[in-house]
Order: sequence, then structure tokens, then C-alpha cells
Amino acid sequence: MNDPYDILDCALQSRYLTLADLPKASVWHHLPAQLRSALASALDEGEPLGTVLRLVWQVRARHLDKPSADRAGEQTRATAELRLGLLHLRYREGRIGADELLTRAFHVADSYVCSVDGRPFLQLRRELQAGRLSGSAAARVADVFAPYTELAAQCVERWGLGIRCRGSH
Repeated sequence: MNDPYDILDCALQSRYLTLADLPKASVWHHLPAQLRSALASALDEGEPLGTVLRLVWQVRARHLDKPSADRAGEQTRATAELRLGLLHLRYREGRIGADELLTRAFHVADSYVCSVDGRPFLQLRRELQAGRLSGSAAARVADVFAPYTELAAQCVERWGLGIRCRGSH
């Protein structure tokens, strides 16, 4: 995935990257100058996440024209998979619990026409809530997220999204 707008959208929507951390993250320097300027103003004004996300796409539309139609759903699937992987990384880092991970993952899969089956996330969540998820829960969660986690880890490294990548840039 090479589009900084998509990367930023996924990182913010998954909450892997928070608005407060955005200007300090390495990804900030990968963003186009027009987007950084618009984001800096929105962050200074304390705009909420939804407003910032809309701003990202407004700036993209102004400076890159409208994105081409994703007729095959490839871009939608890629962004959904990245969001799922980033959610799993948050879980592995202890930043969210299993219930929130599985709930949010189901919503990502269910809210997109992306060919990602949301049922495994929902099933694991039901087992967790019923107390039937055994000691191998972490392994089962890792298995369900395995197709998405490597892509997310690569994006974290490449784009500077990770906590270890954050600095005083």
C-alpha cells in the first residue's frame, strides 16, 4: 500500500495512531505538505477524529482529483485488511482488550464490501463473552488475524506509525 492518504486513514480509523501522536509520528513527514498544513490547523483547533478524517479526503480530492473508482474492490479490501492488522497490533501491544479487538474487527469486516468474512471475529467474541474461550485464546486470535498482521507490521515500519518510530521529529 503506497497511498499516504489511505495509510493515514487506516491508522487513524483503527486508532493505531492517535490525533495527539500524529504530528510526532514519522508518518507526518511522509504526508504531502498541503495535508500536513490542513491537519496542523485542524489539530490546533482541537477538531474531533471524524472531522480530521473528512479533511484528509477533502485535501486529497482538491490536490489529486477524485480517486479512481475501485470497481474490483481491491483498494477497499486492502484498506479493510490494513485496518484489521492495525487493530491486531494494538491488541498485541496491550492497547486494547480482546473484546474491543473482536468487536471492532467485526465492524470493519461487516461495514465494507471487502470480501472479508466477519463471522470468525464475531464467533470468537461470543466465545469470549460466554467464558468459553480457552487458554489458547491468544493463539486463536492470532490465527484469525494472521492474514492481516504482516501487512500492518510492514506499514508500521515503512510509514513510521509505530510507537518505537515516534520521536521528536
